[in-house]
Amino acid sequence: MKDGFFWSPRDAEFTGWLANFIKFVTTYATLIGFTQADLDWLNNLYKAVSFADKVASESKKLWMDFVAARNAIIRGDSSNAALPSVIWPTFPDFGQAPAAVAPDAMNKIASYVRIVANSTSLTREQKIEAGVTSKPRTKPDPNNVTPALKVTVVNGQAVLDCPLNGFKGYAVFVDDGDGVVNRISNSTSRRYVDSRPLPTGVNTQKRSYFVQYIWNENELVGEYSNAVTVAVMRYV
Repeated sequence: MKDGFFWSPRDAEFTGWLANFIKFVTTYATLIGFTQADLDWLNNLYKAVSFADKVASESKKLWMDFVAARNAIIRGDSSNAALPSVIWPTFPDFGQAPAAVAPDAMNKIASYVRIVANSTSLTREQKIEAGVTSKPRTKPDPNNVTPALKVTVVNGQAVLDCPLNGFKGYAVFVDDGDGVVNRISNSTSRRYVDSRPLPTGVNTQKRSYFVQYIWNENELVGEYSNAVTVAVMRYV
């Protein structure tokens, strides 16, 4: 049920998606040309799918209950032999099973989805609400973005973690505690390790890091991240 222009739910999400879709097309049935027969078919399908989900879920629980009962039979009750070794689980009443659904229902649902997805009477926001198209992916604005920098110390070295968010990479700036900020490297991966050695005779040094995203052709764009200060140390 994937044609590239509408979202196809995973099996575990299908029942919830179907309920939302039915609610939407019922509200806009006249606008998009759905008949009462179409709505009846969808509602009958929902009843069947929901019933199957309920039976499947309870059956999994029952299976575990019967496994526990089997193990109780094998082990018995060593603390009190007079007690029964097992209490049999009882089957729940699932109620009346709904009418059978014609085979190949997925293709029929797909045809309904296409009607909604191709409707010129609905806005994109309405189609997103119906679950027949995905939300548009927004590209990062290179002039209005601030990196979310985190820094930890591993084996004495500063390890920077900065999501790339679609950018080419980021430039690494650092103040080694002398008030002078230097650009020490570029990173094209999310993780960057500052492996610079400590000055001679220094065992611990505070370093303040901040980064800025790199756009095309090594151009720095957006805002600087907040400065993150850590103490690096000589690791033996």
